[in-house]
Order: sequence, then C-alpha cells, then structure tokens
Amino acid sequence: MYMGNARGHWQGTTMVVETTNLKANTRGSSPSLRLIERFRRTGKDSYACHEGNYGLEQILRTSRLYDR
Repeated sequence: MYMGNARGHWQGTTMVVETTNLKANTRGSSPSLRLIERFRRTGKDSYACHEGNYGLEQILRTSRLYDR
C-alpha cells in the first residue's frame, strides 16, 4: 500500500497483479491510473526474483505487525 492498492489473482498459470489508487506524483501517475502486471514462471524450477523469495517471509511478518 506504499505506492497504491495491489491485488493479485491467478488466471490459469499466470499471476495477475492489479494496482489502483496510486499515489500522486509516483513517476507521473495519477490517482485514476490502473496498473496491471502479469507474471509467469519460465520453467518448473525458475524464479523471477530469487532474492524476493528469501525476503518474502520477513516482508510478510513485518506487514502483519503493522496490521495490528
């Protein structure tokens, strides 16, 4: 939510992330901008962001603390 409201869902084997309510002045965006990103694995054991896989646990744990 730092840059906007992101929501993800699966369309078959593709993860679709839609971000709305982007903060004004975020790289020239406006609040009405809707950003859609699609992510697909390139192989059975391939990861697009290996560092994110290790950091994800900490990111989620910290986010849950802020939710309290």
